[in-house]
Amino acid sequence: MSMHHKYSIFYYILLDFDQTSEHESVSEAFVEASGMPKKYEIFMKGLWYLDRHDFSRALEYISHPSLIPDFADDIITVLVRRASDQDFSIALSYFHAVQPILKTSAALELLFDAMARTNVSEALFYSRTHSPHTRELLFQKLVAAVLDYQGEDHADRAAELAFLPFDTAEEGWFEEYLLRGDGKTHKKAKDTLLIRKIACDQFSDVSKIRQGGHWAGILEGIKGGISGHAE
Repeated sequence: MSMHHKYSIFYYILLDFDQTSEHESVSEAFVEASGMPKKYEIFMKGLWYLDRHDFSRALEYISHPSLIPDFADDIITVLVRRASDQDFSIALSYFHAVQPILKTSAALELLFDAMARTNVSEALFYSRTHSPHTRELLFQKLVAAVLDYQGEDHADRAAELAFLPFDTAEEGWFEEYLLRGDGKTHKKAKDTLLIRKIACDQFSDVSKIRQGGHWAGILEGIKGGISGHAE
């Protein structure tokens, strides 16, 4: 272990003493006396706030531009799992500020789930930065996250998903997942796919997905409206 790493550990411990000291900051005095590099001080103070669940203050330090994104997987994991009321803004702010390359699938899944629950479009575009196999898995997670969402704006999120600008591969994954994949048993699967077909003017495929019921009148109305405009 290098001397700077030893200093960092000692500095972390001294931060606790600052809470009880009635005089000058013990930790700052140590930094001045030891000559510990500033980036070590910044990072350790960020971890100190992180360990105390003061995530807003921690973000100020762990996302500092002078730092190399070490331990990004661990930081993302903590910020996502400790998010209150499904508010992943701090975790996503850290990710956007640091732009780390995550090393573990567990951290990637947590980050992507946070994205999918926060911004459907952002999650889609982020999935495109990965290899084809990983990208397909993330795309499936995105669709599942939208279908499972229970918030008041669930209909808006489903519509946003259905109207996203999918490429050819995503179009195929979307249909495969909802008709034959793990998503086929979801009660919203066929309706979501139907909305997608309508959005893409693929009316010839609609009857293959859903026939009769309340959709029959809706589809006839849409077709009639389109025919009327064409005339």
